[in-house]
Amino acid sequence: MIINNKVYINNRLQNLDETTQYVYQVKFHENILNREFFEDKSIKVVESINLDNNIGKFLMTPVKSSQFRTLKVVDSLHIQNVSPENDFVNCFPQKEGYNWNKYNFGPLVIPQKGVTVLLKIKTLALYKRIIKEYEENELEIKDSIIYINGNETQKYTFKMNYYFVMVDNRHYSKDSRYWGFLPEDHVIGKAWFIWLSLDPNKKGFKKIRWERMFRKVE
Repeated sequence: MIINNKVYINNRLQNLDETTQYVYQVKFHENILNREFFEDKSIKVVESINLDNNIGKFLMTPVKSSQFRTLKVVDSLHIQNVSPENDFVNCFPQKEGYNWNKYNFGPLVIPQKGVTVLLKIKTLALYKRIIKEYEENELEIKDSIIYINGNETQKYTFKMNYYFVMVDNRHYSKDSRYWGFLPEDHVIGKAWFIWLSLDPNKKGFKKIRWERMFRKVE
């Protein structure tokens, strides 16, 4: 589950501050218009600075934000609001009664091969696609009773392993929080190294992040 941007697995908080990136709102004592000022500090500009009040939005890790906070030009810094009220309509499982969003999500059980879950009308929304599409069963609901392959049931045993996918750019990624579980038979390969990395904010050869090319993916 995710609580206020913090990830918990089996009720244990995961320390991901070194890699997870969030959007921070920063207010400066003075106007900072030079994009290279931020690039030199490995900070991505998400939105340009508002010239009226010297405020901008930037993508960085909590560790990087702590370092950035110490700069003399920084007046204040805080993470972007983490409680959008209407984001749940787009989040998995897109079902009434699940008021989850990308900042507060779950709890839910990630399916594993051989594991059995209890099925209710509400929880069926989490596993309906797995049962019908990925594991090719006939699923029906009649008079609030669940039938799988013609048999009344209140449980289901998974045939495959599944993954819940999240990336480090936590604010701007459409990952499993939006489209649900990834079946193991959909994983077709493994990334071994970075052969090209481009900066969308630059032009020509300056777009190439030479320091990232041909680096091994850990």
